[in-house]
Amino acid sequence: MISFFRKKKTIEEIVNPQTLERKITTIWSPYGIDTSGFSYKLAEGFSNYFYTTLIELPCLGIPRLSVASETIDRDNHTEAAIQELEQKKQITSDWFIKKTNTLRVLPSGYYATPELPIANRVELETLVEFPQKIAEMAFGYGSQQILFECQGQISHPMTFYALKLADLVFIPLTEPNQIAFTLLNLKRIFHLFKWDEGKYKILANNNLDILSEAMVIKDDEGKTSISPDIWKYDVNEILSTLGISGLETIKDNKKARTFLSFQKPTATTPADEEITNEAEKIVIKL
Repeated sequence: MISFFRKKKTIEEIVNPQTLERKITTIWSPYGIDTSGFSYKLAEGFSNYFYTTLIELPCLGIPRLSVASETIDRDNHTEAAIQELEQKKQITSDWFIKKTNTLRVLPSGYYATPELPIANRVELETLVEFPQKIAEMAFGYGSQQILFECQGQISHPMTFYALKLADLVFIPLTEPNQIAFTLLNLKRIFHLFKWDEGKYKILANNNLDILSEAMVIKDDEGKTSISPDIWKYDVNEILSTLGISGLETIKDNKKARTFLSFQKPTATTPADEEITNEAEKIVIKL
């Protein structure tokens, strides 16, 4: 069994929430299929064991997660957070929407303008910095696990850096015609960018053995080959493979419920206090 989440300590042994392992998981389809429903179900699964935040990166400006999670909010959405970063060079407002005591989401705006997506209205630097900045914000508010739901290609800055930051990347395949373009993208990632191939997991429903034979990535000389792991496209199977299913749930762990929670970051300096107080206000209205 793959021990992606190492069980070094139990909740009872932890004296500070900051000592908990923090992980970023990115869900990405190079072929551009809608993975928001799967991302939300996976986030729900994670949230049984960890304080979890799911963030949709609107590279294409398509409001998918708001529908999948039944979360339609005119004020709190990813575009608003990006706009704040563009204007202030930092994210100070709490844009996350609470779904349960252990799960929060930040979807793309349901009422976004499709003819002029946010990615076309801000500087490139803002898009490059956003995944890191919003992850820091979520971790600061108590998240243990962050999931990025990606829409774009590796040519889109937010998708690119969400893939780079991730500890684990899930790539769902739903049709055979998606294999070739997925392999082409992974070849660029492994051979051009030299990113760790071990964190990329292909997800498929059927014919996993046949697919494993097809998913072989060779270099330009046809010598070096990489075969990504292929997992079952099923949330329960994924949680089991990661070793999460064997952990005690937050619901069943009284100390976890009372000691760990989504909470406002603690201010340690006057400057931090000003930022922390500002985090309680919604200052951007799109």
